[in-house]
Amino acid sequence: MRWRHSRRSAAGLTLRAHWFVDESIAAELTFDRVPALPQGDPFDNRQQGAALAAVRAAGAAALCAEAVGVMEAAFELTTSFAMTRQQFGKPLGANQAYRHQIAEMAVALETCRSAAAMVAQEVASGEYNGMDLLRAKLLVGLHGRALCQQAVQLHGGIGVTEEYKVGHCLRRMFVIDQMFGDGEWLRRNSLID
Repeated sequence: MRWRHSRRSAAGLTLRAHWFVDESIAAELTFDRVPALPQGDPFDNRQQGAALAAVRAAGAAALCAEAVGVMEAAFELTTSFAMTRQQFGKPLGANQAYRHQIAEMAVALETCRSAAAMVAQEVASGEYNGMDLLRAKLLVGLHGRALCQQAVQLHGGIGVTEEYKVGHCLRRMFVIDQMFGDGEWLRRNSLID
């Protein structure tokens, strides 16, 4: 079911803007007797449910793709830092433990990239599996947060400064993970095996 949009100044429509922890903006819209004209049968519950499910699926797939982009940025910043930052006359990346942590980050990134690509293709085709979407969301949430936390850790003190980008990646990943339910919520509500 589609509804025509209402003007922002329409009587009964209120908008409350707020900021997320990553400094992105969001808004809460409240409709109180706002006139709207239906585009379709307003009594067809199946059509309404399908439209709502499609919007949720597209949103979840888009968040998975964005999460992969954030993970890529954090990974690239970390690998670049590992090759340029010198300690005791050698790059940090020469340290075997450091390389192992970067390898684990690479595995997490590739896992999430595959999951996000799969659900994006499914949603684009219109033949998506809800459980696949939830699993992908769980994967990018858990692995994305872990990767970004590891990136901040491997950067040391500079990783938590406002001026350095890797901290912004972590904050954005926290916001992405919370949208449509985070991994812990999905587990508690038995939506994921």
